[in-house]
Amino acid sequence: FIAIDDPIQNMDDVNRYSICDVLSQLSRQLIFSTHDQDFLNLFLKKNEHNLENITLYILNANENKYVPLTL
Repeated sequence: FIAIDDPIQNMDDVNRYSICDVLSQLSRQLIFSTHDQDFLNLFLKKNEHNLENITLYILNANENKYVPLTL
């Protein structure tokens, strides 16, 4: 598996689009964390064809829990 923490920090729009493509092409389990809702939406939009293989979790550090979301 591959884990990445906030892969788009300090990236411009062109590189955000490009990293979505790169991450989408990986043939490994991918775990990435981000606080950027726009990037998350972009990643999901660019991977609409593969949503059945994507699991999304919202982490809440204040309550020390995570909630899986249905896509």
